[in-house]
Amino acid sequence: MENQENQNSIEKLHREIKKIKNQNKILSFSLFIIVISFFAYSFSTNPEAKFSSIRVKNIIVEDDMGKDRIIIASDFSKTKSRIRKDSLGGVLVLDENGHDQVLLGHSRTAQFNGKKIIRTQNEKPYGLYINDENGDERGGITYYNKRKIAVLGLDNSTGEGVHLLASEKGFNNFSTGILVQKTGGNGSLFAGETTDGKMMLSLNANKNTTNFYADKSSSAIEYKDLKTDSIKQILKIYK
Repeated sequence: MENQENQNSIEKLHREIKKIKNQNKILSFSLFIIVISFFAYSFSTNPEAKFSSIRVKNIIVEDDMGKDRIIIASDFSKTKSRIRKDSLGGVLVLDENGHDQVLLGHSRTAQFNGKKIIRTQNEKPYGLYINDENGDERGGITYYNKRKIAVLGLDNSTGEGVHLLASEKGFNNFSTGILVQKTGGNGSLFAGETTDGKMMLSLNANKNTTNFYADKSSSAIEYKDLKTDSIKQILKIYK
């Protein structure tokens, strides 16, 4: 008789525990619905009731395979999917293989033919950079704060291709203009202003150079004498 009463008490206790668990589930679900409803009502009735700021260390968007695809961070070097391990910061878009595709931020380094190259040693240029399917840089717009140079560049598989530049301090005696590099890197064309105020068209191929320029007092045609490694004038017209 006593055993039967104990058994009944145990069963009753189990039923009470189960009842309490069910009540807790209902309470938790109800609380969740209340919180969601509160925020939904707040934003729908008062559009101005928004968060003033969100502070995070980084934001990572993954694809269906769990690979990092979009990263917003001050340092990308610790991401699990990225192939390059150099330290960059900003907004980075990766492809499905982990190659850098688009970067908006600072970039002291770049990738060319699969290898990391140093863009600059003593500053962090900021800009927008675009890479190919292998992660090699193919173009971008960059500003170098210390050297005061703004550059818009397009690259090909052999190196630098076309650059628009504007510099307050000058870059290789150029101030503002367009620089076209010959495929293979053994020639160039520059059209623009030099650091000494001349408007110049400069043609260079395999060390053969011809310059056409004009300034406020004269115009001239020059060429490079390869024997003496010096610039000589063919024609000069004074105003």
